[in-house]
Amino acid sequence: MLFGAGDDYDYLDRRDVTLALTRSFARGDSRLRLEAGLADDRPERRRLLRGPLGGDTLRPNRPVDPGRYVLTRLTLEHGRSVHIGSLRPGLGATLILEHAAGDFAWRRLEGRLHLRTGHGPWTFAARLDAGIVDSDAPPPQTLYEIGTATTLPGYDYKEFAGDRAALLRGTLRYDPGLLDTPIRLRALVLPGLSPAPAVQWHAGWTDASDAAAPIVQALGSRPTGGVRSSVDVLLTFFGGSIGVGFARPLDRHEGWSFVFALGGVH
Repeated sequence: MLFGAGDDYDYLDRRDVTLALTRSFARGDSRLRLEAGLADDRPERRRLLRGPLGGDTLRPNRPVDPGRYVLTRLTLEHGRSVHIGSLRPGLGATLILEHAAGDFAWRRLEGRLHLRTGHGPWTFAARLDAGIVDSDAPPPQTLYEIGTATTLPGYDYKEFAGDRAALLRGTLRYDPGLLDTPIRLRALVLPGLSPAPAVQWHAGWTDASDAAAPIVQALGSRPTGGVRSSVDVLLTFFGGSIGVGFARPLDRHEGWSFVFALGGVH
């Protein structure tokens, strides 16, 4: 964002106190995490109009409902880390059960599968995320929103939304082994630049229940109306964590658009 790249995120003011208990099993390959706490959500307006070195690329935050609630969450993980920054090979799975009560009330079920493998200079990664929110009046900040460089490139920012969603992403990356040596700036050691071409395929789906449909419409989004897909061609750096390139939808005839991806599929 320092150099004027688009800030494809929305922010809210969330104050919370949470107690978490984590237990590992099977030599650390499986983990159980239980969280319980109090949270207070408030809207946050955009305070900075221009980036220090770029133009007006900072988006106004989308609306949120203010309120306090008690949140409990149970997370089960097995296999490799599913955190987006992890480069560890293997297969991982996550199941998340969530319950909120107070000014807001909802129940959420989410599942994730994450695969990463490599052969010589080739790396293949895939990730499947799916979830559903059950609520008579879901606050906007609990909905699933897709559309932009990291979730469905080639489509508008958060063009699609709903209280149930699925997103499948796959990446094929070739590392020619150029500029892999770590960058040393005196005492500071940075990872190698490691430029490498990659192709990514994305498929996303959202739907909205009767309770969520008016909220989705008020946000200016819409359900996908079926599965939407897109492809992007990138030049990635730092092990694939940053990428620049071009993307286009596959289910409609449109041209290529520039994308900047932070995080990628790992």
